[in-house]
Parts: sequence; C-alpha cells; structure tokens
Amino acid sequence: MVGAMDWLRRIEQDRARYLRFVRARVVSQADAEDVLQRALLRAVSRASTQEDERRAEAWFFQIVRRAIVDHHRTRARERARESDTDVDAEAAPEPRAESCRCGDELMRELAPSHAEMLRRVDADGEPAEDVAQSLDITVGNAYVRLHRARRSLRAQVARRCGVHTFREALACPCEAC
Repeated sequence: MVGAMDWLRRIEQDRARYLRFVRARVVSQADAEDVLQRALLRAVSRASTQEDERRAEAWFFQIVRRAIVDHHRTRARERARESDTDVDAEAAPEPRAESCRCGDELMRELAPSHAEMLRRVDADGEPAEDVAQSLDITVGNAYVRLHRARRSLRAQVARRCGVHTFREALACPCEAC
C-alpha cells in the first residue's frame, strides 16, 4: 500500500474532474454522484492492492469506468423488470399446463461457479463486484465467469430447445421436458 492515503487525497482533490467524467456518461447529476461514490468506496476497499503510486490515477479511472458500466446494467435490468410488469395481462401468453423444466435442468448442467454467478448477478441483480468480494475472487475473474456462464447457457438453450434466450427456455414449447 504505497502512499495509498496520498493518492486517495489526490482523488478527492480532483473529485470535480471525476464527477464531470461520470456525468457525461449518465443521465442525471444524482446518478453521477452515486456512481462516483460507489467507485470511491471500491477504491478505498481495494487500496491495499494498489502498489504503484504512478498508476493510481489510471487504476481509479478503471474503477470509475466499471462503476459506470454497472450503473447502466442495473438501470437496464430495472427497465426490463418494469416493462415485464407493465405487460397487459390479456396480451400475455397463456401459461402452459405443465411448466417447462428446461431452464432448471440447464442451470444444473452448468459448472456450479457459473450457475451461482448467473443466479446472483442476472437473476438476483447483485453487482458482480459484490459477488466477487463475497466469493473472495477478483472482479475480473467474476466477469470472466459471468461471460462464460452466459455463453454456455446460451449454447445449451439453443441446442436443447431451439430458442436463443434463457427466458424463452423457461417457457419453451419443446418436447424435451
């Protein structure tokens, strides 16, 4: 932790610059404040991993960029949930008499670490950084697991059900169940 407090002070001194950077990439000032605050918290919690003081600014900008991406992903999930609940009941397809079990079976076929990442991040909406911390893995490793899990599940769904998304697999009309 070479001079961690020094670069944290510099980050705080340059807060307005970082806030402008974030503000240019999110919808509102309040969102920008939230994103920057989350990035600062992540930086503080990971300060001990920062060894090269000369790279501190680049390291922090990477944290800020990831926080922005997480913010947009969270907003997209929220919009998707809202649109799912706003669907008119009459326009919704009739539920099948027996629920398709493809989705459950396909999740069981994934590696346990991949299934957990999908469940926690995609289904439960937990930020990947939080999942990484709870699993004691790096954030990069968490994103790699998530990417591989999504790719694997997409391939299994296409192979088994002939559909292209997990959501379609949950309601698929296939006879494999």
